[in-house]
Amino acid sequence: MKKTISFIGILLVVVLFTTGCGTSSILAPEEKNLTCNYVLDEDGYTVEQDVVIRFEDDKATNLKMDTSLSFDEDMSEYTDYIVNQFEDSFEQYDLGEDRGSTVDVYTEGGATVLSINVDFKKISSSDRSSLGLEDDSTYDQMKETFESQNYTCK
Repeated sequence: MKKTISFIGILLVVVLFTTGCGTSSILAPEEKNLTCNYVLDEDGYTVEQDVVIRFEDDKATNLKMDTSLSFDEDMSEYTDYIVNQFEDSFEQYDLGEDRGSTVDVYTEGGATVLSINVDFKKISSSDRSSLGLEDDSTYDQMKETFESQNYTCK
């Protein structure tokens, strides 16, 4: 009886050391976000782009990209034109939430914002192909690509 209790005790200690005390499982995917930002401040306008890509096991599962365009007061008359251009240029990406890709264009605080969300778990391979989203780059590859284009990533 004493040997059985000792064996169970040792087994429990081994299990605790190999699995830890947390609730995560050895089978749970490794999750991390790549967050990148780009700012272009030119005479008369400013463009700011924030990109967040969620990775599970080094594979992109979600993309959120917000692009904000602000004009100086003397150029604010172009806001409606830019909203229309964003809507026309990116409407092909607006497949709907059920198909894994949404686009929203709106104005906020004097800026025109283009927001694109892609759920790579939902979007079909044919939709990915037609939208040019076939890249299966890893976290490190994506970070390197963005940084080579003057984004600041963390």
